[in-house]
Order: sequence, then structure tokens, then C-alpha cells
Amino acid sequence: MKKWFLFGLVAIFFIVQASAYAQNQQEHHGWMKILSQLNLSADQQKKVDAIMSDVHKNLQAIRLGEKKKRAELSKILLSPNPDRSVAKQKLREILALHNKRQEMFADVYFDILGLLNPSQKQLFAKLVANRMGGDHDHNEH
Repeated sequence: MKKWFLFGLVAIFFIVQASAYAQNQQEHHGWMKILSQLNLSADQQKKVDAIMSDVHKNLQAIRLGEKKKRAELSKILLSPNPDRSVAKQKLREILALHNKRQEMFADVYFDILGLLNPSQKQLFAKLVANRMGGDHDHNEH
């Protein structure tokens, strides 16, 4: 019974991770689609490219860290006598990296917003809100 529970737990873990990978790919393509609709000037595009390049480098490091932590968690869960507290600690480490990644997306939003003119800001806010599933009016920007 314990082996089936662990098998189920590991299976769920890998399904969640595959979903997270797909979500990361969608986030990247979502940003690129949004940015392509802003009619950026050459100077704005250069600055946005620099922001996105830095983010890409940082995201790679975070993703590698997450991958390493997930492998460690998998090893813990598959051990003959998994320790609940050790597994929970490893999960907290994974979640901390996930949260760091999400904060980076917020930083990207505000960094790009700072480069835009008023009409671009309004469109950018609307596109991002729509991407996030919101139906918000951003006329105050």
C-alpha cells in the first residue's frame, strides 16, 4: 500500500512539473506576443530586448535550481523510508524558487511599463490583464 501511495505521489509530482514547464513556455510566448503589439520605437525595442535578455539568463538559473530541487525531492520520495519533514523542506525550497520566478515577471512588467508612452502603457496594461484572464479597465494609467 505504501509503495502505491509513493508511486501515486511521484506520478502527480511529474504531471505538475510537466504542466509547469508548459506554462513557462506559454508565458514566454505570451510576453513576446504582447510586446509585438506595442509598436515600439527602435530605442524602446533595444531596451526591452536588454530586459528580456537579462530575465532569460536569470530564469535559466532559477529553472535549473528548480530542476535540481525537484530531482532531490523525487529521490527523497522514492527512498525506502521517506522523511516527511525533509520532503516538506525540499518542497518549500522549490516553492521559494517558483515565487522568485513569479516576482521576476512582475519586475519585467514594471520595467517595460516604465519605457512606454501613455498610449502604449494603456495597451500594455490591457494586453497583460487579458493574458492573465482579467477584464480590467486601465484608463487610469
